Amino acid sequence: MTARGNESTEARLDAVAAESPGFNMPSPGRSIRKAIAVHRRGPRSLVNLSLYAAGLSGMWTAFGTPLLPITIEEILSDGGSQILGFTFDEDNKNGALGLVSLIGLVAAALAQPISGIMSDRRSGPSKRLPFLLVGSFGMAASVLFLGMVGTLIALILLNIMIQGMGNFGQGAANGLIADHVGKGSKGAAAGALNLSRVVGAGVLTGVVLLMMGQYDADTSPGWLTGSLVLMATVTVLTTLWTVTSVRRGGGQLEDDGADVLVEMQEIEAEEVSTDETDSVVPHDSYLRFLIALTVAIAGFSALQLYSFFYLEDVIGLENPARGAVAILVAIAVATALTVLPAGRLTDRIGRDPMLVIGGSLGVVATLILIFAGSILVVTLVGLMVGVVIGIFLTVSWALANDLVSKRHAARDLGYASIAALIGSAVSRISGIGVDRLNEVQDALGYQVVLGAVALSFIISVSLMTRLGASGKKDVADKLPEGSLAD
Repeated sequence: MTARGNESTEARLDAVAAESPGFNMPSPGRSIRKAIAVHRRGPRSLVNLSLYAAGLSGMWTAFGTPLLPITIEEILSDGGSQILGFTFDEDNKNGALGLVSLIGLVAAALAQPISGIMSDRRSGPSKRLPFLLVGSFGMAASVLFLGMVGTLIALILLNIMIQGMGNFGQGAANGLIADHVGKGSKGAAAGALNLSRVVGAGVLTGVVLLMMGQYDADTSPGWLTGSLVLMATVTVLTTLWTVTSVRRGGGQLEDDGADVLVEMQEIEAEEVSTDETDSVVPHDSYLRFLIALTVAIAGFSALQLYSFFYLEDVIGLENPARGAVAILVAIAVATALTVLPAGRLTDRIGRDPMLVIGGSLGVVATLILIFAGSILVVTLVGLMVGVVIGIFLTVSWALANDLVSKRHAARDLGYASIAALIGSAVSRISGIGVDRLNEVQDALGYQVVLGAVALSFIISVSLMTRLGASGKKDVADKLPEGSLAD
């Protein structure tokens, strides 16, 4: 057994128990007070710990949903563009959108693991914060140049900068839950994180959609400038809130006795096999999770990426930016109302039942969209999609935090960006196929994509189920006989 530094395993186990009030006699009253206080107490609040995600997610969603498609349409309306041997014009807008998004995601996939590894090598409760600051501020500054681009090449370069900077900050921030939250509360922490993401994305994107509904490049260009300034401001302010809270609070959020027991098991598992936790290759359970995440991301990305043109071409909306507001509100409200209960239920009943519920709803929702013919039906389906998103976001992030090594949390969670790249690549490359199928028959491309999304829910749920049990077994297998796992 290998000791970490000069501190023995026994001393560390004793310290965990001694520093945890109520470890020997956890009471229901204390648990209730903790559940209430953890969401309101300033520097030690799960909400404050996650608020940065509201700005980052709001920026990414607002940029990718209304602003990027609108900018591409403006560029293509002035004449075709040739990139990598492909000629893009107004009839190939889905392909152009997919290409621009995909190249930006390559930068994202590289930036997250790099900043994750760099932040893992630092020490102290504030070790992630410099990376989060640099990334968020860089992203906010970059997006302000969107109104100046006039070619697809310029738009691709700007998107690389936006994605690279934002994910540089996100890669380090991935480790905040592992740093500050005990395992028994990670479902709740994932719920708080995804609540911030959903509220930020929903509110900011909704406001930007309303503003861009008034936009005209010739008569009212100021709406674009206002949207960009708003996005940058929200990103900066939410990041500063989290950074200030973490610096004031530090340490780990309080856990009850069950959390402490799990933490003590984690300590022994790490001491038994240092080589296992130091390996840069994901273990089998986490690798399976990454494959499942890749499939799920492909489905969710396709739904988001082509929704703007789906409303325009299939539902027949003349102004998709205005029409999308009702759908966005439905998705955002349903997701926001789902993430916190999903987090609590994930901690109580386990990951698998929640995954099955979310996957089943996802299949039903996407199949209904194939036959939808009105904005009302799409809006109602949006409520179902919001519940699915809330469940998947929360359960998958809690599951990921279960499976990674705490010592290298940001690095290992950064591998999720590789999964996101591959999944997003599949959905974005399919944009060219969507255009081709739509030429064969009206809306055929969109119908095929929706069928593939339904299939992705089935596959991802099948791969993710029982991973929680598998991950716990992996840890138990490493512990010596007579350990706490027994």
